[in-house]
Amino acid sequence: MAINSKNKGNTYERKIANVLSDRFAQHLGLDNGFVRNVDSGSYFGASNQTRLKSHILDNARFGDIVAPPSFKFVLECKHYKAAPSFTMMIKQDCKLFDGWIAQAQRDANNAGKRMMIIAKFNNVPDFVISDDQRNAFGRYNQFWMTSLSDWLAKADQDFFD
Repeated sequence: MAINSKNKGNTYERKIANVLSDRFAQHLGLDNGFVRNVDSGSYFGASNQTRLKSHILDNARFGDIVAPPSFKFVLECKHYKAAPSFTMMIKQDCKLFDGWIAQAQRDANNAGKRMMIIAKFNNVPDFVISDDQRNAFGRYNQFWMTSLSDWLAKADQDFFD
């Protein structure tokens, strides 16, 4: 039976929203501080960038996860079947990662925040792509890859203004 990739992505976004809500519940005093963005970037994303000029953006939600206003990052979530080849990573030339990073940077710039990609491939643990090199296990161009568990182990002040 074929897997619906949109449903797979939506399910992953909900999972990550729950993981973040659990991690930051004490800091926020909320059980559900993070939720999946029902627009999931589509309203202002990619071909809809022109909407940025005609809308008040004070309450706009960028990225795949709606986070508290003081959260420093715009979050993109990606769940794919197959990981990029080792050769692509060695050559630092992965069109998949390049597309993710371009999307995440665009949303982060529009929101005035930093970008963060949380990703997973089948049979590979969740990982983060960001500009923070602490606890990184790898690098892709100017960005660093960290396991999600190591990323979440950082202090609360690393995540909030």
